[in-house]
Amino acid sequence: MPHVSTEHDSATSGSSGRRYQMVLIVGVMVVFVFIIGSKMLGPDSATLLTEWGDFDRSVWVCELALYFGLDDGTKAGFPGRIERIRKKQAQSHA
Repeated sequence: MPHVSTEHDSATSGSSGRRYQMVLIVGVMVVFVFIIGSKMLGPDSATLLTEWGDFDRSVWVCELALYFGLDDGTKAGFPGRIERIRKKQAQSHA
């Protein structure tokens, strides 16, 4: 499809255009996270990463899920999961 120049093109050129693009990308990512929800950022991925020994990334996934207000459906929630991951990490280094 050929590009048709509009007044909007000049408004999004330069650094303000890059900011607009970044805001749009971040917005799309946030929507994606909410749509996928606990399937991508939930306990399954954190558990898998923990089993692989990637403790820091597993904690990061839990923290990201907390940031977006997701719930893992357990009594302790993601904070409890993070605590358990850190304990396993300490045991693996002992």
